[in-house]
Amino acid sequence: MALFVRIKQPRPDLSPAQICLRFTGYAQDYADAARELHEFKFVSVRYYLLGHAFELILKSYILSQGEPEKKIRKLNHSLIKAHDDARALGYAPSDKRLRQIVEWLDPFHENQDFRYAGSSGHVILPKIEDALGIFKSTYADILPLAKAFYALQMKGGAGSPPSG
Repeated sequence: MALFVRIKQPRPDLSPAQICLRFTGYAQDYADAARELHEFKFVSVRYYLLGHAFELILKSYILSQGEPEKKIRKLNHSLIKAHDDARALGYAPSDKRLRQIVEWLDPFHENQDFRYAGSSGHVILPKIEDALGIFKSTYADILPLAKAFYALQMKGGAGSPPSG
């Protein structure tokens, strides 16, 4: 006899600054995992991880500019929308290839193709090393902004972790 127990854990109330900083860490974790899997034969896994890394780092930028969490949730998994929103808020990527990699990854990432194989035909993949390099520069652009936003919000008391 199998026993099923459902445990409901309350979602912690994280401030946009806390989410922003957490997203940068998660983005780096996903990119590191994609990098570490260099000998893994299933390349879709690496590109899935990398797409998620780009999604999180771009959303981190949007939050670092004071936008509400609701805004990033509306973006769903669209890398193009996240990129365009970040650019509209002033993001100027140091690696000009960011738009190119975002346009390539977006249809696969947004439609979860690397998870569910929704497209047909032959897929041409960019070199993972190039994509990782673009991520690295994007991360380097955004991490200091996320840290500054977090520090500013915590200094002012806005978004302090709940006590208890």
